Amino acid sequence: MRRFLALTLAEVDLVEAEDGLQALELAKQHEPALVLLDHMMPEMDGVEVCRRLREHHALRETPIVILTARADERTKLDALAAGASDFLTKPFSSAELSLRIENQLMLSRVRRELAAANRELQAALDQLKENEVLLIRNEKLSALGQMSAGLIHELNNPLNYSRAGLHALE
Repeated sequence: MRRFLALTLAEVDLVEAEDGLQALELAKQHEPALVLLDHMMPEMDGVEVCRRLREHHALRETPIVILTARADERTKLDALAAGASDFLTKPFSSAELSLRIENQLMLSRVRRELAAANRELQAALDQLKENEVLLIRNEKLSALGQMSAGLIHELNNPLNYSRAGLHALE
């Protein structure tokens, strides 16, 4: 199956593993764009590898496709519950596999772009909030300056009358 997949996906940069444990370690090392697992593998099955990959922070969003010869609903539900992005039952056509992989990679790309756009929007929102705080503070200072000028004007008027009266008395 590995040889068939390697031939089918010849144009893709592949990292192959002999068993589930090695697949887990290689995925942690290489942080691939997509993980393609067989349900039944030595050492650790595909569902357990999928579950452990989802626990690893750097691989949490990585698309995972699980292949299996088992067509029962329980197997599919277990794989999807473990975090598989897609599930393909053997036998499958190489065209279908290629399209599913392409779709998962496209969805992953869109998710990354959305995450980047969200980060940019959050930064812009934070900047707007900061500017709002500065504007409010400047408005308060401006209002305080106007109020101070008004108070000084109101105090100066009686003082000017008093000064003029004192000058007249002199």
